[in-house]
Amino acid sequence: MKKANNLSKFDKKALKLLFAVLFVPLFVSLVFIYELSVYDRSRELPADAQKIGGYYNIGGKIYLRSWNLAPYELEGGADAASFRALDTGRYSYTNVGMDASSVFCGARKMSGLDPARTQKIGSRYYSDGRVSYFCSDVTQRTGGAISYIYKVFFHAFGLSKWPQEYNYPYARLDTSAPISPLTESPYVATDGERVFYEGKILAGADAKNLKQIRRKIIYEDGPELPAHFRLIDNWLSDGRSVYKGGERLNFTPSEQMYLVEPNAGIEFLYDPAAGAVFMDGERFEAANEPYTPLNFRSGHQEYMLFASKNGIFYLSKDKILNRPRGSGAEGRFGTFIINLAGRAVS
Repeated sequence: MKKANNLSKFDKKALKLLFAVLFVPLFVSLVFIYELSVYDRSRELPADAQKIGGYYNIGGKIYLRSWNLAPYELEGGADAASFRALDTGRYSYTNVGMDASSVFCGARKMSGLDPARTQKIGSRYYSDGRVSYFCSDVTQRTGGAISYIYKVFFHAFGLSKWPQEYNYPYARLDTSAPISPLTESPYVATDGERVFYEGKILAGADAKNLKQIRRKIIYEDGPELPAHFRLIDNWLSDGRSVYKGGERLNFTPSEQMYLVEPNAGIEFLYDPAAGAVFMDGERFEAANEPYTPLNFRSGHQEYMLFASKNGIFYLSKDKILNRPRGSGAEGRFGTFIINLAGRAVS
């Protein structure tokens, strides 16, 4: 009897596994087929849709439409009679709108803002003088693939609206003081004391000395096109610290530092004074400093060469693009800096 019970448990597990193997692909396939059948239809706008900035009045209701995706009704609804898009003077900033009682970043309410007093501050900040928000004009995908599949499934049975794939990131600032732009970066603002990056406090940043970091543009066509510098929006320094995308790097910079991007999407921060090199915000091994880059150029290169007190090292483009993502020695860039004599330096 005991053996039979064990077989029974095994059979149940096997049935569950078989069900998962057969049902899950079938479920995903059916959802995918349904999505394809209604996707183009969901993107269509009625002939009488009235465009209001990045919004539409459709049948007396206000919808947001971005990137030619399906229109979404605004959070909590909006008063169509009083709704207007905030006039920013630029086409790219048409994702902020308001009715008589609320201000919206995309389809979501920015609670607390007074529509009658709300103004655009800098490039991506909005304030009524008391409440302030960061509202990006660039969408981000919401949720993951599994969540999206479930939402499409429920929509097929009329149990939910068509899933909203993208939202505009926004954040309320932790201040009641008036804000103003700081630097030319659209991500940065200040209330006179604290610095905000994408609406969040940039811890320890000195508002009086904060500057954008320069990127060195080096042409490959010869001396007739000399190198020049361009300010970068998401790299900042106040002379005491360096910030990348709102994150503080453990490094005290000099005025000589600059960025270079020899491979698309891979950024190097180099400080000649210290001989320090950061790749995408992570520092090369300090034990080998000072580094001197030998072949920084704009464009695609197979290897980046660095001279140091411990020899000449190269960094393979393949190793950069396929480097491990994680903590521990396997995620450190030193693993991929190879001495030309053949000795790997970790």
